[in-house]
Amino acid sequence: MLTHSAIIAAFTAIFTLGACAAVAQTVQSVEFSSASAPPTAFQLKRAKAQGKTAKTIPGDPLNGYLRMPEGAGPFPAVVLLHGCEGVKAFHNDWAAFLTENGFATLLVDSFSPRGQDIPICDRISNERRSKLVSGRVFDAFGALQFLSEQPNIDTDQIAALAWTRETGISLVNQDSASRLFEERFAATVQFYPECFSTSAGGNFFAPLLMLYPGKNDWSVKKDCAALAAKSTGINPELRIYEGAYHGFDDPDFAGGTSKDDWQNIYKTPPKSVTVRYDPQLADRARREILEFLGQSLGR
Repeated sequence: MLTHSAIIAAFTAIFTLGACAAVAQTVQSVEFSSASAPPTAFQLKRAKAQGKTAKTIPGDPLNGYLRMPEGAGPFPAVVLLHGCEGVKAFHNDWAAFLTENGFATLLVDSFSPRGQDIPICDRISNERRSKLVSGRVFDAFGALQFLSEQPNIDTDQIAALAWTRETGISLVNQDSASRLFEERFAATVQFYPECFSTSAGGNFFAPLLMLYPGKNDWSVKKDCAALAAKSTGINPELRIYEGAYHGFDDPDFAGGTSKDDWQNIYKTPPKSVTVRYDPQLADRARREILEFLGQSLGR
């Protein structure tokens, strides 16, 4: 896991990208806030009964790394949301790859601005971890709001890539926290989804692509199959990557390993997650995501 100072060093103003891009790309470090949380209908009702006023909870300050393609725009854009290990090198590679293919990208750092410099994968019962996980939807919408204010961004063509197991699903589900916001994501991609809380289905207003590793032991495939089958609106698409494990697109997991300390509610005792990089499946994901974004964003 990179320290915050190492991450900042890796995202200097001009970064030479090697194999991921033919030319150097400008990476701009930006600051914005997660979306504020308006009071729910229940909170409004309870406050009224108590003779009080329910208040909006302001968003937290966040950092992000913004890339723009060559040209004048307006550009379609993609918000990238890291997983429980924080911002990693392969997220940077994804951002570079998408920008090379014509997308503006905003890689969100949800941990460092909150003083979280170590992974949270093994802290499932920790109150701080719970807040970091549950707040990611608001981080995503804060990024969406920030991009919507940029003059060279096509505000109707902003998608998200999420490694957060379920946040990406929530971003286009009208039955989730997305109903609190006027802004809308045009599409989302969810890597190695965990679909337990949405297995009963949802009401989706934009395309959702779920990339599920066939050998994943950190979630249950039937939950995601049920989500795809029972949802209304725009049907989510579930693609099974046979032979893949969690982290199949992260070169840090080359050779495969067991993360014995990572919390896993699907095992007894609730520990251990298998992770393994698969370069062929990682390349497949790049091709399929470009195709999905092209179709979803009308490019």
